[in-house]
Amino acid sequence: MKKIKITALLTLIMLISACSSYSVDTTRTTFYQDQLTTTGSIYIATAEGLPNNSLELASYKQKIANKLNTVGYRVISDMTQADYIATIDYGINEGNTYIVTIPDTRPRSRLIHRGKFARIQHRDRHKKINSPTSNIVTTYNRVLALDISNAQDNSKVYESQVTSIGECEIMAGVFEQLLEAMFTDFPGENGKIRKASIPYQGECNE
Repeated sequence: MKKIKITALLTLIMLISACSSYSVDTTRTTFYQDQLTTTGSIYIATAEGLPNNSLELASYKQKIANKLNTVGYRVISDMTQADYIATIDYGINEGNTYIVTIPDTRPRSRLIHRGKFARIQHRDRHKKINSPTSNIVTTYNRVLALDISNAQDNSKVYESQVTSIGECEIMAGVFEQLLEAMFTDFPGENGKIRKASIPYQGECNE
């Protein structure tokens, strides 16, 4: 009996773990010049329209700086001394709302007889027996973009964009997953599209 209880407990833990495992599905596009190198000094700038005094933006810039340092660049704070300029941009739309209908395909049951040992007989397992369940779902388009240009002539040598669609309406809720998708196998295959599911354990519905 004790062994059965332990097995049941382990099964329950596995089910809970499976239900709490989520991922952010991303799509990355990458283009770069053949002479692209991942060495040298680089300054991080922000795209026009982003609030430069934002603490949120400052947090994102630091995370990107860490990634750039990891792949070989040396991030500096003086743009006049930089070999490259990295320009970041990001955004999220207002959301798209859909009505999702889920059919009820539970088996229909009927009572065979009313005796003491009455048993239930299941009919066609795939036959709809109840009204479909309708849920209102809102999804958001999230995007993170990074351009790298030569500091001397402003010629672009690298550009990458990561997009994702999900229920999290806050950029901060999925930023790290978008960033991870962008820098996985950096710089990536030139001109290719890469799809990836990045593990997600945040608090935002996704």
